[in-house]
Amino acid sequence: MHFCSWWQERDGTAQKNKKVDAAYVIFDRDDLKKEQLEECNTYARENGIRIMFSSICLEVWILMHFQKVNRVYSAKELNRVLSGQKYFNTDYSKFKGKPYDEFLYDKINLAKRNGDEMLKNKPGLWYQYDPYTNISKYLHDIFPVDTF
Repeated sequence: MHFCSWWQERDGTAQKNKKVDAAYVIFDRDDLKKEQLEECNTYARENGIRIMFSSICLEVWILMHFQKVNRVYSAKELNRVLSGQKYFNTDYSKFKGKPYDEFLYDKINLAKRNGDEMLKNKPGLWYQYDPYTNISKYLHDIFPVDTF
């Protein structure tokens, strides 16, 4: 199955049925190969879709709510760090998917600053880097506010 085929199926339906100002897709690297990420980049560019991406996983973005991320983490390491007392103070691997507001709401500004700083040092294609996230780049598009 072509990695971006689910985009293609849904994209056609969305454009026929609704007025769309902007389309975003958010995902992480996990076990995706460079060729699959290149396919997504091409499809997104050709169809005006903005890619929000985190490498190795979305927990890079979550960790940025607490600190800068300057080194590569495995998904297992990120779960361990985020389980710590100054983060979620619970087994993060079991917490994933539950509401984050209580933990992150007052830390969005720090995450945005950390994410913007990371992007300054990574001028190439989004899938070339680890660690990486570009979520901070699109926050103002999605949440049209001046301050987080």
